[in-house]
Amino acid sequence: MLRRTLLKTTAFATVAHLAMLGAAFAENPVLKIGFVGVTSGPAAAWGTSNQRSMETRAAWINETGGYDIGGTKYDIEIVPFDDQKDPKRAIA
Repeated sequence: MLRRTLLKTTAFATVAHLAMLGAAFAENPVLKIGFVGVTSGPAAAWGTSNQRSMETRAAWINETGGYDIGGTKYDIEIVPFDDQKDPKRAIA
C-alpha cells in the first residue's frame, strides 16, 4: 500500500510541476508577417531564398523570446504567398 501511495504522489507532483512549467513558458501571441514573392517557376530561386531568410530570422527572434511591441512579446510567423511572377496576382 505504501508503494502505491508513493507512486500516486510522485505522479501527481510530476503533473503539477509540468503544468506550472507550461504556464511559465506560455506561448506569446503571434504576429503574422506576409511575404509576397515568386516561389515557383524559373525565378523561384530569388523568392525562395528571400522567404527562407525571413523564416530563419523569425525563428531566431522567436528563440530569443519574441519581438517586443508596447511591452508585449510576439512570436513572428511568416505567411508566404507565391505571386508566380504575375503583378496582377501579387496585387490581388
